[in-house]
Amino acid sequence: MMLQGLARTDVILLLALGFVLSVVTNVLLLRKFKAYKRTPKPGQIRWASQQKPAVGGISFAVALVLGMAFGWGLDSIWAPLQWTGLAVGAVLAFGVGLLDDFKHVSALRKLLVQLACAGLVVGMGLGVQCTGWAAVDGLITVFWVAGLMNAVNMLDNMDGITTITSIFSALFVVLAAALHLGRLGTEAAVFLALIAGLFGFLVVNWHPSKMYMGDGGSMLLGFLLATGSIAFCWNLGAITGSFRGTDLLVALLVMALPLTDTAVVIINRLSHGVSPATGGRDHTTHNLSYLGMADNYVAVTYSFLSMINLCWALWIAYGEPEQFVIFTATAWGLGVFCVFFLISRYNLRRGKYTYNV
Repeated sequence: MMLQGLARTDVILLLALGFVLSVVTNVLLLRKFKAYKRTPKPGQIRWASQQKPAVGGISFAVALVLGMAFGWGLDSIWAPLQWTGLAVGAVLAFGVGLLDDFKHVSALRKLLVQLACAGLVVGMGLGVQCTGWAAVDGLITVFWVAGLMNAVNMLDNMDGITTITSIFSALFVVLAAALHLGRLGTEAAVFLALIAGLFGFLVVNWHPSKMYMGDGGSMLLGFLLATGSIAFCWNLGAITGSFRGTDLLVALLVMALPLTDTAVVIINRLSHGVSPATGGRDHTTHNLSYLGMADNYVAVTYSFLSMINLCWALWIAYGEPEQFVIFTATAWGLGVFCVFFLISRYNLRRGKYTYNV
């Protein structure tokens, strides 16, 4: 059987078409929804005072369709039935998120959708494989998928941040998928298209942005990155043998910034008797701004941190690192979390934000 993968010219064409298609889609969306002023959802607080269309997720959803077209018939790590489950989950996540962008969807209903998406991942055999007990692995999978869908959504609080961090996370999936197959197969094609679509969206999402990705975009991203990180982070050892402790470290590094932001926010809110679901200007991104950093430099900082996390993850996953490297990478991740947490508490004491109700 002949091995099939994307050629170099296919990759260039895919990236170029995905980028152009995303840019064109965003231009059309801006014309269509320029006058659309969405009423903020209960508890929602935007960092920017200006209301903007929150439909940007459509652009990289369109790019994903292109990626599936390019990846059709290529070698794949996932079976056709698994791809069907992923497609259904992606449509469900995107559809409910987009509905929430136009009409308010309750937090409970969104959580049920997230659990349904996680259930699809488990049902299709794409869940975490680390304990050997199906029930425990299933619970970990549900927690990871639903948790990341929320984490990516929560990180989407300032221009360009979620877009940039998602590009680096998706790049890890592309490289990992290519290394496992020895060529660029269906998984790589889909996530390459996602990267191209995100770059196209970044044109209108960089500060000062003209458009937000909305819950449709962040829910879709969260689902795709959660699934990709399960396959190529959590299950790295399972592919070749058995689960390794470093696989969890790789997963945490690849998704470090959304998880860090969510953890800091939840800890601070719970410690002050505030629901984590309540909106606020207390995110890690906001806290950098309170220190005097301009919004575009916050995005650059997150780009730099994402690049370092990507390098650590690749080194640990494929570089046969010594214990010192693993220890240093762990210390790096914990250090980033501690720095963000301490900055948040410092700004809270300075009165830059408050939890008084």
